[in-house]
Amino acid sequence: MKAKLQTLRRFLHQRADNPRENFILLVTGFTLFMLGMMAIAIAQFAMMDTITAEVVALLGLVLMVFGGILALIGYISLSILRIFSFFWIQTMTRHPDIEIYIKNSSVEAICAWLAKRFEQLEPIGRKGLLHQYQARYQGHDFEVLINERAIGKSWIIVWFQSDKTPWSIDLDCAREASTELHTQVRCIASGWQEGDDPDEWWRVDKGKEQKIKWSTD
Repeated sequence: MKAKLQTLRRFLHQRADNPRENFILLVTGFTLFMLGMMAIAIAQFAMMDTITAEVVALLGLVLMVFGGILALIGYISLSILRIFSFFWIQTMTRHPDIEIYIKNSSVEAICAWLAKRFEQLEPIGRKGLLHQYQARYQGHDFEVLINERAIGKSWIIVWFQSDKTPWSIDLDCAREASTELHTQVRCIASGWQEGDDPDEWWRVDKGKEQKIKWSTD
């Protein structure tokens, strides 16, 4: 039950964290609702054929219902869920930065994901296999480092040097990265606090999460 609640909270948080998509839902729903109203008005006052008028009125009703649902989802996501997300984040301990390890992916695929996630992602430098980017999220600018082949040939490290990212903890970011990139992602199980086990990691793959022992030395 607890796992299901966590999954639900994570889904609601992600839903609230897409204002552009939610606004599109709201506008689309409102447009469909108005088209449905127009169809019903035309059927009632401008059509003489009773059967045709009934069909048009029925289609208008369907449009109104469907549009109303879309608009409601968009409105709730833009307002109520944003408030919920804000208070939820405030109750969590945010990591000062975010670091994940991505298996068998490419810098191009990772950048394509981040370009959709952030308001801005611009390259600012490169030293060999270390790529530097400037990112912006909700008005906050910070650096993102992508290190190819940091551990063997399979792993790429992505380090977000800020606590103003879309994710409160490393595991949140690992979950999203695994889903978007369709690959295994790992992150430290703790927040790199003194006394924590540095070899205890989360492995996220195909929607499943497991704590493992992994030495990166």
